[in-house]
Amino acid sequence: NKPITGATITGSNFKLTTTAGNPVITNLTALAGGRSVVLTPASVLQGSTVYKVQISKAVKDIYGNSPAAPFESTFSTTNI
Repeated sequence: NKPITGATITGSNFKLTTTAGNPVITNLTALAGGRSVVLTPASVLQGSTVYKVQISKAVKDIYGNSPAAPFESTFSTTNI
């Protein structure tokens, strides 16, 4: 739980895509001195769609350490 180096909080290291690989434009915000990163879509996400969040190994903490493996998770939206 070490702070992330600000220079590594970039759109190429934090990605949001559809499972088909279509990129979603996002804004990244570092909070709590780099201990949290908020990824906010620039527009409303489509309903009934599965999305994938990816964080690359290029992200580094303030000591220059990278995660052991890239992080990937999926989530789905519903229609409202």
